[in-house]
Amino acid sequence: MLFNERLKALRKKNKLTQSELSKKLNIKPVTISSYELGNSTPNNDMLIALSKIFDVSTDYLLGRTDDPSPLSKEEKRNLTIEEALDNVMTYDDKPVSDHDREVLRRLFETYLDTKKED
Repeated sequence: MLFNERLKALRKKNKLTQSELSKKLNIKPVTISSYELGNSTPNNDMLIALSKIFDVSTDYLLGRTDDPSPLSKEEKRNLTIEEALDNVMTYDDKPVSDHDREVLRRLFETYLDTKKED
C-alpha cells in the first residue's frame, strides 16, 4: 500500500476529517488532500508527526512494512546502539573487531541503564 492510501485509511479509521487532521498538524486541509491524492509527500518532520498521531511507525506509513507497530523503547535503544557501533572505527580508520564491538555494546548498554536510573 502506498503512503497516500495508508494516510487516508488511517485518517478514516481514526474517524478524522481532513480538516480535523490538519488542525492537529497545524497545516491547511488542502495539504492533507494533496497527500491523500498522491500529489505531494510530507517532509520528515511531518511524517514523524503523522506517525505519532496514528501511533504507527513511519515505515508503516511509507508502505515499507505491513506491521503498524512503532518500535518499542528497547528496540529504539538497540537500534541506536547498533548505529553507533557501525560508525566506530579504530585509530587506523578500520572497523573494530567483533570482540571489541561486543565489549562496546555492553559498555553502551551499561551506560544507558545507569542513565535510566538517574
